[in-house]
Amino acid sequence: MLSSERKNEKMNVLIVDDDKLFIRKVLEGIDWEAIGVSRVFSAEDMQQACRILETFSIAIVVTDVEMARGNGLELLNWISEKKLPVETLVVSG
Repeated sequence: MLSSERKNEKMNVLIVDDDKLFIRKVLEGIDWEAIGVSRVFSAEDMQQACRILETFSIAIVVTDVEMARGNGLELLNWISEKKLPVETLVVSG
């Protein structure tokens, strides 16, 4: 559940998957503005995701479990170690 401070503000979302088609479909298939998302970032691997998370305020991370470079579970551990205030959703195809 999102914290009460974030409920009324626009959020940033990060989609992490090495499948470019999946990323495109998620980006195009959701009316992000209608659900309060101001910006959607995408990353194809854990390293890109970590750079984005260190640079921008991200409220929600949607990550694949299996990726070519790093995996979603490693990313979740990294987020936990950094104590980032991020909600996560793990997908697997």
